[in-house]
Amino acid sequence: MFKSIRKGGRIAAVTIGIVAALAPLATPPAALADGLPTPELEKSLTVDVEGQDSSAWLTDDGNYAIIDDCDYDLDDNDNNVYYGYSRLDLKSGEVTPIDIPKSCLSDVQSTWNNKYLYWLEDGKVIVYSVEDQQRAAYSIPIKKLEAGSIDLNEDGNSLTAYCSNGKYGDFCVFNLRSNKKTFTYKFEKDDVNAVLSRDGKRLYVCSNRKLKIIDIPDGSTSIKEIPGNAQCNGVTRAYGSDKLLIGTASDDDDSPYTIYFMADYDGNIDKVADGNKIYIYNWGENWGKYFLALTGENYDTIVIDPNTGKQIRYLIKNDDEDWTDNYDISRDGNIVLASISNDSSTVIRLIDTQTGQRVDSKTKSDSYCFPEFVDNDQKIYVDYSDTEDPTKMHIDVYKSNINYSPIEKLIFFAQDNMPIVVGGGIAAVLMIIGGIAVVCIRRKKRAAAQTSIAGTAPKAKKHKRSRHKKYAQQGQVAQQSSAGSAFDTQWQSSGEPLAVMPQQPVASSTPKFCRHCGTPLVPEAKFCPKCGHPFE
Repeated sequence: MFKSIRKGGRIAAVTIGIVAALAPLATPPAALADGLPTPELEKSLTVDVEGQDSSAWLTDDGNYAIIDDCDYDLDDNDNNVYYGYSRLDLKSGEVTPIDIPKSCLSDVQSTWNNKYLYWLEDGKVIVYSVEDQQRAAYSIPIKKLEAGSIDLNEDGNSLTAYCSNGKYGDFCVFNLRSNKKTFTYKFEKDDVNAVLSRDGKRLYVCSNRKLKIIDIPDGSTSIKEIPGNAQCNGVTRAYGSDKLLIGTASDDDDSPYTIYFMADYDGNIDKVADGNKIYIYNWGENWGKYFLALTGENYDTIVIDPNTGKQIRYLIKNDDEDWTDNYDISRDGNIVLASISNDSSTVIRLIDTQTGQRVDSKTKSDSYCFPEFVDNDQKIYVDYSDTEDPTKMHIDVYKSNINYSPIEKLIFFAQDNMPIVVGGGIAAVLMIIGGIAVVCIRRKKRAAAQTSIAGTAPKAKKHKRSRHKKYAQQGQVAQQSSAGSAFDTQWQSSGEPLAVMPQQPVASSTPKFCRHCGTPLVPEAKFCPKCGHPFE
């Protein structure tokens, strides 16, 4: 296990170093190419469904899709009909039904990366892995009728539930490993909603003009005031991020625009887009990506940095585009993915956020679609119902032809695996410090042993040559690695091994030897002068 941690630490340390050194050199692909790439259709898949409103939820890696087979009643959710869920392997085309009780179909949820489905069933939370089709059942002390909503945290260990207990309800946090409730927050009069931190150790409660930060499980609370006079209407967190987005109520019922705020892990709050009124419409959907917002009378699109909340691009809407057409954005923030439909055709459109250049690729169907980037923007997926046979759902796979450099791919890897990379990097640093400490201690002990026997050490003729050879080799290594071995100062100062001064032997009734290397020892010696091991 230690070897695997050490290996992972070395890899992580190298990754962090390379990313830190090369990140400023990463050139956006739009700057490398003469123009935008044109997507190419790779393959089409067809799935049999019962509902006319069926859809596909794609995993981030682009390997699988969850088929949500249903009919929706937009006017009354109680009239929705759920037929079931299936797992589609996008490489082989194999469709596998997911065994879920009919009574639970309306409660099925997915994690934001669509790698897991989960639902309440007979007092247990069932978590289904889309990749390996395995499921796990966790018994938690909650009844289905009490839970208004549940949310599986990305730490894989925490689950939150809003329970209709008390006057305003409770927000409960459960540990799935221990099957115990670890924390309960009782909502107060002005509280709007709550969200758990990525590591499951903090709870954020949006309350009118305040943000409460509560440490779990001790319940210690700090409060941050929301700047200005805007009234908060909710807090949410993007998947895979510690950043919080705080929305406020619009002061104009006829306008979607309002002011947004962003908060970090400690609850420090700052304005989004410098406090301008905007409408954010894809926050939380893009893990590690930039996000999009509408602004102005023309409903133009702006691109916002997910780390700083600053506007970095402004995209003017074309005459043939609707404000609802932009659906996704590339990981570097340079390309927006849209779907454009008219009376005769539908196209997926790539839009350069820097130059405004547009490239269209006609879809197989004239049906309106919702395109999506997956697999680090290398693929574009489009799902739609057959216009002639609504029991057929089609999924088209396009090669985006977006080319990222090795540096950019390495940066994406570090972003997606930051807990592993940082954890491995910390392990590497700790191992380096520990190694230095051990070597320093050994050097110190060896030096003390050399000093203690300087006037009493007997000649060790049998081992003299081997000892000299070993010290000479160590001296050569010390000279070669002097730049990276700061703790070898005893040898590096002269480039020669320390000399052992032979003295007259002291009589001893019982000669003693080091049990590690066989070097003769004197009674006064505490450490072996050759290998440094303590004398026992």
